[in-house]
Amino acid sequence: MARALCGYLKASFLFTQKDSLSEEEADEMLYLMKNIPQWKRKVAGRTPPIEKFVEFKSKRFLKSQHRLVIPVLEVLYLWNAFNVIRTKRYILKSFLRICEEAERDTESRPDTKFYWEDLSLVLLIKAACLRFLDLTQQSEMCLKRVLSYKKKIKNDTYLIPFCCFELAFLYYQTGRQELALEMAEESATKYTGFLLENRLRMRANCLIREIKKMATGSGESICSVSDDESGNKADKMPNISEECEEFNRKNEDDRAVGTGI
Repeated sequence: MARALCGYLKASFLFTQKDSLSEEEADEMLYLMKNIPQWKRKVAGRTPPIEKFVEFKSKRFLKSQHRLVIPVLEVLYLWNAFNVIRTKRYILKSFLRICEEAERDTESRPDTKFYWEDLSLVLLIKAACLRFLDLTQQSEMCLKRVLSYKKKIKNDTYLIPFCCFELAFLYYQTGRQELALEMAEESATKYTGFLLENRLRMRANCLIREIKKMATGSGESICSVSDDESGNKADKMPNISEECEEFNRKNEDDRAVGTGI
């Protein structure tokens, strides 16, 4: 794993315990965040997308008085890890509690420089937790709040296309195929130049293909219900992680050396 990514992950975990850090640990967190930009790699003149992301977030940390909002959950979400733990409801519920606490904390700081970005991030991750917990109406409300802040988000431009994709997935799960296709296509084609663009675009294209497959009756529903190991009912999510994540990783590596899309 790249040094910049490792450094950011460790700093993020330290940040989640910021209230109980020793002076030495606090200094280490600051040291890691300050050095991430110089640790990023250049391969054939290009920086791998995930390292661009952690560089961006480390600079955000330094610009916002050493503050980030749910950085660990953000990385887990962007790497599609929620799909991996979707049957572990106790984990999702703990994530939801973290989001609700972060939402209250963020809303209590309306004068901060990155208020709309921070609030939108919290609502996006909260919406994902709610969707995986089958609280789809609440999830949709969170996502529509994020979209209503579109013009106020000036820095974290990746939030809106990821929100569109999340809403597309929710529409698909709840049987609203036309809306799902519309939002998936919007997330894949309307926005450009944002962080982790290629990763999202491949996931969106996988979802678009699945929607069109179902529309023609050529495949089984990817939102069917089955029993998980604990005997609970669990949604079978589209195998976007299994089908596309490996392609994403390879494609991002290709882009880093100038041979990809």
